[in-house]
Amino acid sequence: MASAPTYDEMLQRVKKLEAEDLKVKEATKSLRLTGQYINVAMDSLSANMAILDENGVILEANRSWQRFGLENKKANLRTHLLSLA
Repeated sequence: MASAPTYDEMLQRVKKLEAEDLKVKEATKSLRLTGQYINVAMDSLSANMAILDENGVILEANRSWQRFGLENKKANLRTHLLSLA
């Protein structure tokens, strides 16, 4: 049977977990900023642009697409793209 970890071993494990947690938080922040940059770039385009999931459901759309949806009272986020045809 394995012996219980010592205090120093447990402390090292906690420090390792804290370091991993910090890396995850930094990566999450970086991804959030990247997403914001992508949204700004998409919104700067005059063309209708939408990001779809594998089933054709609209996940994200730029302002031009949203304006199109409001004007046509059809398309909005979570709308299935094929239902617009």
